[in-house]
Amino acid sequence: MLRVGVFGSCRVHDPMKLASKNAELVYKTDGFFGYVHSAPDVLQALRMLQGELSAPHELYPLLSRNKTGGEYSIERRWNEYVDEVDVFVVEISSVRIFAYESYSLQINRFKQRVRELADGASGGEAFLMGSSEWLRLLDKAKGGALSDLDRSLIEAYREYEQSAEGLAEDLDAIAALLQKPVVFVGHVNTDRRGQPIRQRAVICQTLEEFAATGRGWFLDPTPIVQGYGYDKAMTDSAHFADDFQAFYSKKLVEKLLSWSPYHVD
Repeated sequence: MLRVGVFGSCRVHDPMKLASKNAELVYKTDGFFGYVHSAPDVLQALRMLQGELSAPHELYPLLSRNKTGGEYSIERRWNEYVDEVDVFVVEISSVRIFAYESYSLQINRFKQRVRELADGASGGEAFLMGSSEWLRLLDKAKGGALSDLDRSLIEAYREYEQSAEGLAEDLDAIAALLQKPVVFVGHVNTDRRGQPIRQRAVICQTLEEFAATGRGWFLDPTPIVQGYGYDKAMTDSAHFADDFQAFYSKKLVEKLLSWSPYHVD
């Protein structure tokens, strides 16, 4: 049965978990990293898994690294993981990058940290980073009693939009580090009105162009969502409805099995 390793958000992890539950493939996790969104996030996870990059333990939550160790070293686990996987599914869903020193901060983890520092809460209403609410939280957090790390994070983080050229370079590095066939998945590039979303359009076009070089495959979820019906498929612009997720899981499995390199007994 096809063994699939996954890097990305809930939009790829959850459908692959469901397919594994339905005995359509075997979902494999590295055991160290949670959800990631950008190419720098993925590349950072791979470099940490392979021992090329280290980070202070206190930064782990902001890098979406879930565990600090275990029975095996992280590098040994990576070698075992690669042997357990036939193909990797890698979702790239953001070109909005939040960086601190040489690290890529997982956007939702960083947003949660700032909210906790400002309001002492981990939940609350959704808001856009860069919005007036985000600026309010930053200002409030800066006025509080902060650890040296938290103050440095808030005052020294950098935000930028990754260029198509930068994304393509990272895709090349990701494909080289994975050592196995890779399917890149983009974000849903449409809003409720049927209009494309600029940053997501950049992602999908860059992934498609990269796949055309023969160094990977590209799966665009946009036509699947549109065919199903946006309002039925999406609970909001970033999350799948349960019924659609089951449908999408089937589509992903069909695509993975239809590509000839993935015919595995």
